[in-house]
Amino acid sequence: MTPPPRPDTRERILETARALFNERGYTSTSTNHIAAELGISPGNLYYHFPNKQAIARELWQRMSDRWGSLWATLRPSRVGFIRMVDLFWDGCGIGWDYRFYLQEQITMLREDPELRRLQLANMADRSQLIGRMMAEAGAAGLFVDTLTPEVGEQINRVEWFITHFWLSFIEIGGEEPSLEAFRGSVRIQLLLMDPYLEPTLRQEMWDYLADLERDAGRPSP
Repeated sequence: MTPPPRPDTRERILETARALFNERGYTSTSTNHIAAELGISPGNLYYHFPNKQAIARELWQRMSDRWGSLWATLRPSRVGFIRMVDLFWDGCGIGWDYRFYLQEQITMLREDPELRRLQLANMADRSQLIGRMMAEAGAAGLFVDTLTPEVGEQINRVEWFITHFWLSFIEIGGEEPSLEAFRGSVRIQLLLMDPYLEPTLRQEMWDYLADLERDAGRPSP
């Protein structure tokens, strides 16, 4: 049986860097550490990436693309809107895979203007997408009348904040960061929307989240 092809050097650099960034921290990991872990020379690494920031930008793009694929599944319908619970839940899994960024993003954005530009552009695009989706969902009767565009925008901002800073929040509070702890944020995200959801849809979304928590072996409150 022919063995599967070995990932090329560029791909191995990216995956090794991601593992080391997650394990040791982005700031504490150098390109020399990555090269040594791979058993290649620093020059070989620099052939593929000029510096650590370039590696981080590529990993950020992969994380962003995976999140974008989740957002693309949303539809302004009852069934489609319940998919938002999946988005929160699966989004935590993506964030956990790239947790080094969520835990050190302030430092990374300060030291890399290009990464900051990409992040800001991504935030603007995602904000427009969510705004359109929520407006269409409101027109379809999925929200109560009190959800104004201004309130929807603020919910969007807080949801973004929770997604990007929950791991830092739980670490500051003394809790060991974990995927399970990260997924604890899903209830907070759904609570933000709860007062504005059409009552039947609200119950369906909470029931769906309870099913996800039960399947993951986590008892619902």
